[in-house]
Amino acid sequence: MSGKTRSLPCLLGILLLAHAHGLLNIEESGGGQHIGVLGRVNSSVLATAVGQAEDHFDKLKRLEATLATRARVQNGSISNAQLLDGLPTDQAKEYDRVAQIMLKTSTNLLHTVCRSNNVADKECAKYLAHLDVPPSEVKDQCIQITNMNLAKGSYHAYRRLLPADYKDGLYKVRTKEDGSSLPLPRAITSAFYDSSMDHMNTIRSSHATSSEGVLDPQRSVMLIQWSQFLEQDLVKTVPRSMGNGKPIECCSTTFNQASPRYRHPSCAPLIVPDSDAFYRELFVKCLNYVRSALAVDPNCKLGTPNQLNQATNYLDLSQLYGISDDETRNLRTYRGGKLKVSSDGANTIPIQEHSSLCLQPNETCYVSGDPRANANPYMVLQYSIFTRSHNNIARQLHELNPSWNDDRLYKLSRKLNIAIYQKIIFEEWAPEVLGVDAARRIIDTPVEGVRRKQNVGVSNEFATAAIRFYNSMMPGDLWNTAVLIDSERYNLFQLKDTFYRPANFTSTDFFARVLVASLSQRAMAMDTGYVDDLGMQLFRATSAQVGTFGTDSLALDIARGRDHGLPGYIHYVKFCQGKTIRNWNDLRDAMSTQDLTLLKNIYGSVGAIDLIMGAFAEYPSQDATVGPTLACIIEEELTNTRQTARNFYDNNFKMRHAVNEYTAANLLCDTTDLQVIQENVFRVPSEENLLQRCESLRGKLHLNVWKQTS
Repeated sequence: MSGKTRSLPCLLGILLLAHAHGLLNIEESGGGQHIGVLGRVNSSVLATAVGQAEDHFDKLKRLEATLATRARVQNGSISNAQLLDGLPTDQAKEYDRVAQIMLKTSTNLLHTVCRSNNVADKECAKYLAHLDVPPSEVKDQCIQITNMNLAKGSYHAYRRLLPADYKDGLYKVRTKEDGSSLPLPRAITSAFYDSSMDHMNTIRSSHATSSEGVLDPQRSVMLIQWSQFLEQDLVKTVPRSMGNGKPIECCSTTFNQASPRYRHPSCAPLIVPDSDAFYRELFVKCLNYVRSALAVDPNCKLGTPNQLNQATNYLDLSQLYGISDDETRNLRTYRGGKLKVSSDGANTIPIQEHSSLCLQPNETCYVSGDPRANANPYMVLQYSIFTRSHNNIARQLHELNPSWNDDRLYKLSRKLNIAIYQKIIFEEWAPEVLGVDAARRIIDTPVEGVRRKQNVGVSNEFATAAIRFYNSMMPGDLWNTAVLIDSERYNLFQLKDTFYRPANFTSTDFFARVLVASLSQRAMAMDTGYVDDLGMQLFRATSAQVGTFGTDSLALDIARGRDHGLPGYIHYVKFCQGKTIRNWNDLRDAMSTQDLTLLKNIYGSVGAIDLIMGAFAEYPSQDATVGPTLACIIEEELTNTRQTARNFYDNNFKMRHAVNEYTAANLLCDTTDLQVIQENVFRVPSEENLLQRCESLRGKLHLNVWKQTS
């Protein structure tokens, strides 16, 4: 990213503001059609469009009643795991319902007003974005939701770096420039997976490899673990649900696409091509994907919607503490300011038997502020580390101030825990992922005078594409290793067996071995290849009709990017680097010949490339894990998060003093029984990253500044 030109985030075009019943004069170049005719839209037309939208969803309930008996999400299934990964609250379901009625109102106007007046769809969408929802029950609900969200700080819409790109300007998935369909997501990923293994075989002599693919020469699995934990703090995209709150299933029990008669309108499943070598053997033709829940426009306008983010917009450990008061209360002991831990002596986050938060009710499941703590063993480890950290801080504060009550101890311990987390993300994780220069720019960006003036919210591009880079680096196997402790080498777990059925951490020895392996095992290289555990075994389950298999993480991300209306990759190259990509030759210096050739063969048109595929194919930036486009989007998100945060560790003298010398290595030594650890936990131990004794790293959190003398 060094030396690149960065433009300001583009908003939804430079439009003339128009009143809902007024005139919007936007003429096309060449004196062709114009939108002036839409000035005739009056309140009665708008009211009719809203009424028809409400009627539509009343009729949809009848279809959903039929679907509820014919196409149910089965416990323990792939679809069930997908639901757990984006489990919507009742609030999210209600917000989506209102947003869907607003969207249907817009599509009604698109058909009845714009097209009848020969106004192009995308121009119509721009016009609709300036129309208020007319006085109605839906308008009242929208206002109520907006006011609640402002007060709570969660359930916001994702913001956008670039305007949404939908075929109809509103919600239909984008197409190529010539109007033809984009290639199937699974066809794209299977071609790249096959190619990555072929590539590994040709470079085995010059690159570090494993049986799963090319390895990163320096970075550890711990980097992946923290990246996923960060994602769970800022991002929670949830799927749409039926009107009765039930989940939606888009494929039949034999994994064929449901017939149109029994297909929910929110279905957009992954269609498996006939040529697919893996799924063809299983006769699998359909993999579930339900379109994401929508957020209401904060100004209650019509037009192109944004997707709902159920997480908060800040680095606040909301995944640990929860986003609601009820969730937080359930996690507290109300003694000494501490959080609950497991009762088995392992000191992990609490265990909940027979829980619906895992795939099977008889499996060990964990409770924290977010069900995704159960996504895999890495997350159980990460959540437990920060729970231990909170409790360590509470204990030390109580020793300093025995008269403090539980609530005071809890609140300050939480703030300090968040400060530790923020400091590590900005001062250790960001330099490793983005490069030193980019990380420094984030910290050096002025905050005073801009806080709360920025566009609050997580960017759709960050949530749907950029932060997903860690999946490319995730290994399928975690090996017990002798680098930090003397032991036999064996496989601790296979990732495909642990999605929402995390390993039992009741053995403190297992906790330690997973931690040590995460610190000492190399991550996979950041590229367009995925291990089988993610590429075809994600949320692995057994079907009586088909057998045991999973879905495809990258294909789902491609589908989600299209669902969310993300423009093509080349538009983000322009946004981030100021480069205009006109043809395939313009990308020769950005990625390998092999990846460029694959993209060309699959997409045909350079403008069709999905953001996530183009960005994943880029060469890493200097001293960074990711390429310039991903680095740009992540840098923008961290900068925005820091500038809009209500509380940030470097804004408060006491907080800054307390965590000034504290690093991820200090955190892990303070919360575990490790004897030695490398200085940079995001890289494996080496001559440049030497091991240190934990006894010299413990107790570096400076809390004496809070000791009261009176």
